[in-house]
Amino acid sequence: MAAEFERSDAGFEQPITERKITPSRVTEEQIIESAQTKLVLDKEFVKNLGSSVTPSVLNLKTFKADNIAPVTVTNLTDGQDGQPVRILGDGQTTMQHGAKIRTNIGADKLLLADMFYSFLKIDGIWYEQGA
Repeated sequence: MAAEFERSDAGFEQPITERKITPSRVTEEQIIESAQTKLVLDKEFVKNLGSSVTPSVLNLKTFKADNIAPVTVTNLTDGQDGQPVRILGDGQTTMQHGAKIRTNIGADKLLLADMFYSFLKIDGIWYEQGA
């Protein structure tokens, strides 16, 4: 069986079996190979948690509880492992200690008004940080 050849861009013939595959690059991908110096902080958004018992935390870190009636949050959805979340309490929102959220007191926790609470997602569970 005779080997098949093709002409490369440089004009050389090479066996087809030895063609190199060049991976395509994802557009708008940013690769950082050294430390970055920033003159301005990255823009962050603060989202209201709303009255949902399972609010989405997709691509955000800082939230404001803004309920006028009591709400018990049972899970923070769409989060990624390692994602930190900070919530500014309102005195109406309670984090339910259970399978998806673990408070640092081991029980349901009312988020007091004007106080920040920090959670970190690990292995699918939101753990409250701090004592």
